[in-house]
Amino acid sequence: MRSFFLALLLSACATTSGPRPTNVAHVRQQIWAAMQTQAPERTIAAMGKTTDDRAVVYTTTKAGARQEETWVRDNGSWKLDHAVATDGTSNANTL
Repeated sequence: MRSFFLALLLSACATTSGPRPTNVAHVRQQIWAAMQTQAPERTIAAMGKTTDDRAVVYTTTKAGARQEETWVRDNGSWKLDHAVATDGTSNANTL
């Protein structure tokens, strides 16, 4: 009888769903594909805060210019919402 209750408790805990983590690699691939159709001269250098519907993407151009871009999912596809040029300098203190 105890094993029945233990199995019931474990199965109840296993079926509870919490927040699902975002697959950043999948989001990056989708944004890269959208970026290639809009401006193929940019490449993704890094990803910032990423959710299933919004992502901050750091890009560089072939000329070396850097941007921080905000991408949003709209009707199932990714679209560039906002872009800000960055100078590429670090805020770290050096001696």
